[in-house]
Amino acid sequence: MENAQIERVKDLLLTLVKAQRDYKTYPRNNPILLKRRVELHGKFEALLSQVSELVLKVEPESLLYDDQPVFTGADRRDSIAFSLYRNGIREIRFTAGLTPDEVDGLIESLNLEFVEDESDDDLITVLWTRDLPHLRYDAVDDVDPRLDWVRDPSGVLHEYIVKQRELPGDDKFGNALRLLGGKPAQDLRADIGAVMLSPEEIATVRALLDEDAKRDLGLQVIEILMEVLRANPDPAQARNLLRILERVVDLSIEQRSFNRAATTLRVLTQLERDLPALANTLRGTIAVFTDVKSIRKLLEVIVRPVDEWNPPVDELDLFRYLSLLTKSAAVPLAEGLGTVEDRRLRKVLCEALAELVKTDIGLLAGLSRDNRWFVARNIAYVLGLTKNPEALKILRSLAIHAHEKVRSEALRGAAMLGQGAKDIVHRGLGDSDRSVRMLAMDLIAPFADASTPALLLAALQDKGFEEKDVAEKRALFSATVRVAGEHALAPLSVLLLRRRLLASGTNDETRIAAAAAIAAIGTPNAADYLKQCVASGDEGLVAICEQALREAKLA
Repeated sequence: MENAQIERVKDLLLTLVKAQRDYKTYPRNNPILLKRRVELHGKFEALLSQVSELVLKVEPESLLYDDQPVFTGADRRDSIAFSLYRNGIREIRFTAGLTPDEVDGLIESLNLEFVEDESDDDLITVLWTRDLPHLRYDAVDDVDPRLDWVRDPSGVLHEYIVKQRELPGDDKFGNALRLLGGKPAQDLRADIGAVMLSPEEIATVRALLDEDAKRDLGLQVIEILMEVLRANPDPAQARNLLRILERVVDLSIEQRSFNRAATTLRVLTQLERDLPALANTLRGTIAVFTDVKSIRKLLEVIVRPVDEWNPPVDELDLFRYLSLLTKSAAVPLAEGLGTVEDRRLRKVLCEALAELVKTDIGLLAGLSRDNRWFVARNIAYVLGLTKNPEALKILRSLAIHAHEKVRSEALRGAAMLGQGAKDIVHRGLGDSDRSVRMLAMDLIAPFADASTPALLLAALQDKGFEEKDVAEKRALFSATVRVAGEHALAPLSVLLLRRRLLASGTNDETRIAAAAAIAAIGTPNAADYLKQCVASGDEGLVAICEQALREAKLA
């Protein structure tokens, strides 16, 4: 962590402390307070534009950023750190999009905490009742972990039941027997039909049991909670239900049950549209799944090896879940791609990323300048999947990247975005890397213009042509034929008639490739030319041209 970043966080927290005091001192319309409010929000906005999430660990007398102290409050009577800590908050997170009203809500909650007898609610409750979707916190329970029922709940319950059974004068079992009135037990053996099922009934029972076994208890819980939310859209009561749903999603991801996680997120998104009174509260819950911490956890889960505790990841369910996230998940997802070695899963992540950013390509602009070549390569791949021509602005810079794999992916991605990529494909023809040149030759036909044939013909006549391997020569011949058509006959015939210059068979391979390219022109003139070569009597030339005619079925 750079020292400059630490200093920015310290400065922000110092301003927050000053604002807290000003809010207690001045009325809300006071110019001093208004100026402080603008200053504080401006610093939050500037910092969150760089890090997307500000995470502060809470200790009794200090706040830590990246494990380094950035605020210390010696006087606990008015220390923000101590106030958060004694209310059970161990981590507080600010995410991009934090509004001035949310900053007001935080400061007012803290100030309320310092006023005795002002409220019966603790700080966590006060924060929860306010609409602060871009402020998250992790809290610990205030239950003493040393209590027996906390350490061993099942053991305590068992002991209680045993004691109940041994209480003197407990007649509940005797009463039950007396209610039977001394009636003799019915002997079912006299009527075996009372306990036997027909094959059809057994099949029905088995089908019902199978259907019940397939039911996802988590999904049933989700359905119930959603109906409660629809029936009673009160924000204060809804927050407790949404906490449960957040936990359902957390557990679903931990268990790799992305179908359940996607179902929850989809229903929450629908409720946000259907229930205006809960829109802000629901947005805050949805934002939980898109913050940096949640995305990191998600990536940690999917890269785990498959075993008895980690079932295989269903790629379609994973894609559905990821594509339901908000745009703020795009950057942490893109940054985490490098940790996913499985190509299939990496492809799923890239496709989901493309869905998230396809209408806002600029979200990936910063990562395209990352000095790690594999990050830039992944961004180029994702931009191609968006099918958005706006992505060409970024792909043009990636097409001249220092690493050939980035240039290659940028070229491939650009070719998926239509005619606007013509300049990128043409530039690829002269790239310093062989693989990039060959890819450009393969892609060139749909992007050809009046200048393209001349470029390819010049490459055929270039002094460096002989130094290229046969595979690249074939690719160049093929591209020339597809773009120039019969105009390629003349330069190809020169190469076909060239005699063996070296002891190796390289020149023969070049002539064979040239003959095959002439045959691929497919016009009568091209076929007649090869037939004239067959009639020339030159033994080597005859064999080459006969093979080309035969393979092209022109003989």
